[in-house]
Amino acid sequence: MGTSEKSFAGRLKRFGQSLLTLLITLVVIYLIGEALVFVMYRDKIALFPRYVTDVHYGEFHIRGNVPDSHYWHKSADGRWEFFINGQGFRDTREFSYEKPEGELRVLVLGDSFTIGYEAAQDETYSAVLERYLDGQGLPAEVINAGMSGSSTAEALVLLEQEGVKYAPDVVVLGYYGNDLDDNLKADLYRLEGGELVLNRTEYIPAIRVRNLLNSFGLYRFLSERSYLHNYLNNVATIYFKQQLLRKKMAALEASGGGEAEAGPSVEEYKIDLGRALVERVYEVCRENGADFVLLDIASRHLERAFPWRGDVDIGLVTDVYVDTVPILSAYDGLIALRVVHGDGHWTPFSHLMAGVAVGDAILEMHGAALTPDVSE
Repeated sequence: MGTSEKSFAGRLKRFGQSLLTLLITLVVIYLIGEALVFVMYRDKIALFPRYVTDVHYGEFHIRGNVPDSHYWHKSADGRWEFFINGQGFRDTREFSYEKPEGELRVLVLGDSFTIGYEAAQDETYSAVLERYLDGQGLPAEVINAGMSGSSTAEALVLLEQEGVKYAPDVVVLGYYGNDLDDNLKADLYRLEGGELVLNRTEYIPAIRVRNLLNSFGLYRFLSERSYLHNYLNNVATIYFKQQLLRKKMAALEASGGGEAEAGPSVEEYKIDLGRALVERVYEVCRENGADFVLLDIASRHLERAFPWRGDVDIGLVTDVYVDTVPILSAYDGLIALRVVHGDGHWTPFSHLMAGVAVGDAILEMHGAALTPDVSE
């Protein structure tokens, strides 16, 4: 071997040794960071990987659950298994567009409360609703189309472009207070002259990056098991969401939305937009022969989430309004209504009460119509 070849081999060997040393150093630093975060914050950090991707519904390109996925969530309160079917719904069953004969089909829309963060597959209010209706003699098939972080705007797109194809008899929208900000961030629809108008057809924030990262097994492994990873991911996500919201609010204020003489304030605009989106959901339901149930998911302080402003007729926005505030308030202090750690979602008890309440509303609308006449 010549001198130049030996020199190159030496440099290559030293480079390999340096790279190995760097990798070992990074692994050691990560493990130390993991240990520190685990000791200091393990009760406060939830290992909730978000398997959300981009989906196409007609002309729209928005977010949806990763089809055919299976994963676990974990926090100090327990572990919860998730099965997402090929259509992006939290279920092990696949649903055909054709509705089963003799069954009531219910389509449920909403965010992480609806898909059931911190709840087992059979504990979500959608699962409870199906069992309750079946137990009351009303055979039902309930489709849980919830998605973590979903805005009312995205729920509207899902319903109008895809959900109606399943010919639901009833549509349930789980409405939570952060929908107001989420609608503004999505910016799919805006209010112009008091009318809801389409603004854009794409909302896939950071999805391409998320898709790339989730394509690596190591990243998915850390998402489901590493406290340091989830701590850093949560910090980055919160910062990104805040920046996006500030940008949208600044643009709205610049257009005159924050001046009294030019129109409603930003906060009032968010409320009006939220109401207009729900009104449109109601219109789509009526156009497709479905009843609409608006489920108001109470806040942490047991306050109503739906943005009522002024003298609003409930009949203009929904067939049935299910208010969980009085339902859950009766048990406040007697039983846990929200999971203590993690993200504070509903406990199985709250899901149970909500599912039964929605079920009672549906039975009142459809129970008599489907009960066989035995008088003859």
